[in-house]
Amino acid sequence: MQVNSLFLKKLELQNFNVVIAFSGWSDANQAATYSVKYLKDNLKMKKIGEINLEGFYNFSLNRPIVTIEGGLIKDFKLPKNELYALNDKYNDLLVLIGDEPHLNWFNYVNLILQLFSKANLICLIGSLIDKVPHTIEPIVSCVATRMDLIKKMKENDVEPVNYIGPSSIHSLILNECIKKDISALSIWGHTQDYITGVDYRAAHKLLRIINAILNLNVNLTKVKAEENNLQKILNDLMSKNQSFAKFINQLELEYKLSKKEPDYIV
Repeated sequence: MQVNSLFLKKLELQNFNVVIAFSGWSDANQAATYSVKYLKDNLKMKKIGEINLEGFYNFSLNRPIVTIEGGLIKDFKLPKNELYALNDKYNDLLVLIGDEPHLNWFNYVNLILQLFSKANLICLIGSLIDKVPHTIEPIVSCVATRMDLIKKMKENDVEPVNYIGPSSIHSLILNECIKKDISALSIWGHTQDYITGVDYRAAHKLLRIINAILNLNVNLTKVKAEENNLQKILNDLMSKNQSFAKFINQLELEYKLSKKEPDYIV
């Protein structure tokens, strides 16, 4: 089902927030999409439809996935932007999970902001590669549309960003939210290029922050166990691999000396 603002109105959402994550550029080590899928699954949110993506994707960059068995096409998967809803007495929630569009960003952003124009808060979740070691507390940084949101994020151990350079679609969404007087923020978990697969450390930190700022009660036991397992794997690797240990020690030293602004695209 294609979703539009009239359809959302019929859901009779009250006092709702929105959480968004895009796969691709803004999803290093899948920390962003894992976090939002974990949120959606834990809260048992119901899929209510998909965004019409015609004209937003370059299939030479993100090709459809075909499944062929015995010479017959069994499945053909296009990029998706799926919308989920939680109707709660006090705290309704919408979640949008999908692939970051390649084309017509302004049209795409206008489309989703028409859907979310009545939201209390739009919370974009991203993750990035940074030159920080896994031996420190995971870093999360943010960009927001208002200073009171920045203050709230600082209270939750989230660092405001200083940055000039190319941007992801997050920044365009925030910029358009400012014009439309919609409260929004973009939260980024920092991960490492030597981690393969999901960075559960960054995901756990992101989920803790989402829980806090949106007053949710997502059970984080499973992701905490995954984080502990990943931490053990990395620590064991340090104890067995001298070169890796030296590399991590150098990262620790550089981090302590510089406390620099990370190089990434927001």
